[in-house]
Order: sequence, then C-alpha cells, then structure tokens
Amino acid sequence: MANMYTFVISNESHTLGNMLSSHINDNKLSNFASYRVPHPLCEDVHITVKAATSLEAKQILMTACSAVRENVEQALRQMEPDN
Repeated sequence: MANMYTFVISNESHTLGNMLSSHINDNKLSNFASYRVPHPLCEDVHITVKAATSLEAKQILMTACSAVRENVEQALRQMEPDN
C-alpha cells in the first residue's frame, strides 16, 4: 500500500515545484506527485509523493532533482555563444 510523503524545499517557488512534480509524475515508480506553496509570501515549496516507503519517495524525488538539474544545464549550454 502506498503512502503520501511531503518534502519541504526552502527558498524556492512554483517554478521548481512544477518542474519536480512533472518529472515525478512521468516516473513509472511514482503513482502521484503534487506541489504547493503554502502562502504567496512563503518561500517554501511542499512536494508530495505517493510511494510505498519513505526511502522510495526520497529516491523518486532525488531522481527528479537530477533530471531537472540536467535540463537546466542543457538549456544553459544551448545559450552559450559559439567559441
């Protein structure tokens, strides 16, 4: 049976929350993911992952973080001027 696990990421916004939840929902190991920002003045993002165990939820989140990082690095490389 799967449980819901919520991770709080400080000093972030909807941008990261949306990217992470999208990657998590694309992950075949995850059944569900969502994010929320508790208040417009709050700079925390709450990512909720549905998984069998907290360790699995953490691994799913870390995989999504790696994917987002690679996407950002790829975008930065594409913006570099040709040398």
